Order: sequence, then C-alpha cells, then structure tokens
Amino acid sequence: MTAEFAVVMPAVLLCLGLCIGAIQVVTQQVRLTDAAAVAARLTARGDDAATVIARSGAAASETSTADGLVCVRLTAMTAVAGLGALGITTSAAACAGADAAAGADAVAGADAAAGAAGVAGADAAAGAAGVAGAAGAAQ
Repeated sequence: MTAEFAVVMPAVLLCLGLCIGAIQVVTQQVRLTDAAAVAARLTARGDDAATVIARSGAAASETSTADGLVCVRLTAMTAVAGLGALGITTSAAACAGADAAAGADAVAGADAAAGAAGVAGADAAAGAAGVAGAAGAAQ
C-alpha cells in the first residue's frame, strides 16, 4: 500500500458516508412531507391524524387553520447517525382545503370506480372476442 492510497482512502470513505447520509436525509424529508399531507387531509375531514403523525417519527407537530385551509407542519430530528446530535432537523408542511376535502375524495372514488368498470368491460369484451375467434379458427 502506498502513502498516497493511505491518504486518499479516508477522504473517499468520508465522501461516501456524506453521500449516504444525504440520501437518508432526503428520504426522511419525503416521508415527513407525505405524512404532513395525509395528516392535513385527515384533519380537514375532521378525522384524527394522531396515528399518522406518530408513525412519521415527528418530534413536533403544529396544526393551523386559516382561510378555509388546514395546514400541518411536522418537524423531526435527523435520523442519520451523528447529524441528529448536531441539532439538524427536517421539517415539512402541507395544507388541505377544509371545504373541498370530502368532495374531492368522493369524486376521486367515483372516477376510480368508473375507470375500473371501463377497463373490466374492455378486457371482458376483448377476451370474449378472442375466445370466439379461437373457436371459429378451430372449426
């Protein structure tokens, strides 16, 4: 092993560790953002969002209502080893309309049901045509 390799190896390992830590922080940020969005929708509908907030690992949560919007902000210490001890935190906020929350869910459910029925109908029609075609070819 040369002296240059001995000097470069710790720097390469440090860079690799920082890259992996950055990926973990971004992953935690995405999870917090998703949890804040779900909590905001649940709160806007009048449901309890405590389980979603607890599962997100958030250390603190703040809910506010203004102009027909329900906003939820979640804050958590960074889960990456070492960075949490430095006091680095991640935070995410999301808002949902208090008036349109129930209506949007009903419309999305109706669209999904109509789409599934349309796909099932198309598949059944294609399948029946395929079976009829195969039966005609066999004769």
